[in-house]
Amino acid sequence: SGAWTSAGCSNDPPTTFTAMVSCCPPNMSSTPSCSGTSTGSVTASPVGSAGPYVYTWSNGATNTATITGVSSGTYTVTVVDANLCTTTASSTVTNGASPVSNAGAPISICSGNTGNIGSAATAGYTYAWSPVNGLSSATAANPSVTLTNVTANPVITAYTVTTTNTASGCTSTATVNVTVNPLPVPTASNTGPYCITSTVQLSSSNATSYAWSGPNGFSSTTQNPSIANATVAMSGTFTVTVTDANTCTGTASTNVIVSSTIPATASNTGPYCVGDNINLNVVGGNTYVWSTTATTSSINVSKSL
Repeated sequence: SGAWTSAGCSNDPPTTFTAMVSCCPPNMSSTPSCSGTSTGSVTASPVGSAGPYVYTWSNGATNTATITGVSSGTYTVTVVDANLCTTTASSTVTNGASPVSNAGAPISICSGNTGNIGSAATAGYTYAWSPVNGLSSATAANPSVTLTNVTANPVITAYTVTTTNTASGCTSTATVNVTVNPLPVPTASNTGPYCITSTVQLSSSNATSYAWSGPNGFSSTTQNPSIANATVAMSGTFTVTVTDANTCTGTASTNVIVSSTIPATASNTGPYCVGDNINLNVVGGNTYVWSTTATTSSINVSKSL
């Protein structure tokens, strides 16, 4: 290629000749169209010629070197370069195999516990999960998930897995919901302190099931157990583990005091002047009987000296 000048015959004007660049068909490349979709593409790359180029594709597309969103089949392009050199080439878009994504069945876990999502891995597939919070792995086929819930209501997180067939490059997605239930927050109490031989009464807040434990090997599965004929050895911490309707558990404790005598302290507000009312108080116990037959924790006595 190139240009040259010839004078020709004597006195003829000089003439310039231009050699045309040879027309070579473009290099063609394509990506597969995944099963049941129009996701393929074809690209024409001109060779040995000068742009700009004009493209005319068999599917009707023009003025683009790449066509996208095409289904499987053969596509032909006609390319015209700046020198009006016209070439034609074709490329076939194959039908790529799409993977089957399986995010698994929805699961429900208690706050702080662990469950699994996804399914067994398939050879030739890769996996990418989103979001990644709480997952043991963002690229495993069936990662474990551990989440906490500090609210009073269930919290649902949707996890999506994108599965890629490495041979075809095709992808598919699937989503699964993970419900995280809050832990129950029980209460435990007793009606003590108690004297020996009295009955210890324990109480717990409502739940589905109960498991009490305490001193002397005590155990019970009732909500509000009682223990007759209390002894000093029954003093100590009693703990209840409750289970709610979501099979989540929580614990609470209460301290029981059993004494052979009730610790009580009597006091007065003296010293007093002659004729003053005397105020007497007692701290400790639940019921009271004064020598005056009064039954309150605090009494006033009027006495002249």
